[in-house]
Amino acid sequence: MVEENLLSLKKLPDAENEFSQPSPEKLLHKQQAFGVSSEEVNEIIVPMAKDGKEPLSAMGADWPLAVLSHQSQHLSNYFKQLFAQVTNPPIDPIRERMVMSLNTYLGKDQNLLTETPEHCQKVELESPVLSNSELEKLRAIDNEHLQAKTLDIVFQASEEEGKLERALKRICQYAEDAVIDGYSIILLTDRAVNSNHAAIPAMLAVGAVHHHLIRKGLRAKCDIVVETADARETHHFATLVGYGANAVNPYLVIETMVDLQRTKKLGPETSIKDLFENYRKSINGGLLKIFSKMGISTLQSYHALRSLKP
Repeated sequence: MVEENLLSLKKLPDAENEFSQPSPEKLLHKQQAFGVSSEEVNEIIVPMAKDGKEPLSAMGADWPLAVLSHQSQHLSNYFKQLFAQVTNPPIDPIRERMVMSLNTYLGKDQNLLTETPEHCQKVELESPVLSNSELEKLRAIDNEHLQAKTLDIVFQASEEEGKLERALKRICQYAEDAVIDGYSIILLTDRAVNSNHAAIPAMLAVGAVHHHLIRKGLRAKCDIVVETADARETHHFATLVGYGANAVNPYLVIETMVDLQRTKKLGPETSIKDLFENYRKSINGGLLKIFSKMGISTLQSYHALRSLKP
């Protein structure tokens, strides 16, 4: 029953990627649009891509809290991770790795009180961090039980009041309509950012769609995947998963790695595939560490938990 219905992302046929690597000038404009600094590239992305581990730094932060800062902040900076206390002891993510899992499954949830093969009609992911090729596999999937619908999470950039709120309501309605039409994977993307359209923060869009579908009684009929330039470090991924995303594709990180390799800033010649696997390994390890602080052992338990405080 499981073998006949459960699909592995690894075994899905490759799909053509319609997006090419941007020129250095366009990449810089995109990085500026999403607030990517040279410090973030050199101190976070480069070590992750080279070593497969989160970069180490001294404890404490010498910059103001996001809420007190006069500079634009990443939305996740306004949220702090919680940690286990007394009744829910933390886990050692290194020595107790065998009891932890990052696997997740995309597709409709069925009635738990029935025993049917439809429970297994899902796509299995071994990590919530997706490469561009893996995302294209999901975008191209099309069978009786699994279909993906892509929605742009951008809004018209102008000084008119209410643009962002109206865009969020529109996206939520589109997501609702897509689920009613039978789509089981909602793919939110901010690739459409340009001089006329600004990105809705991925965390805001995910949370809005997630809770809208809950209110409509449709959340169990779909899963949410995010294609975003907003996710670059572990905390970004943790907040997205914590507020409803099932998987995340950090496409801007991949484009940045391609450019870094072009300029020889990543050391010896290493394939982009290997660099991304190192990056994914570091994010996976960081997520496990975050889960362990709450005494949580699986991604599915952390998903939409909102174990963060403003």
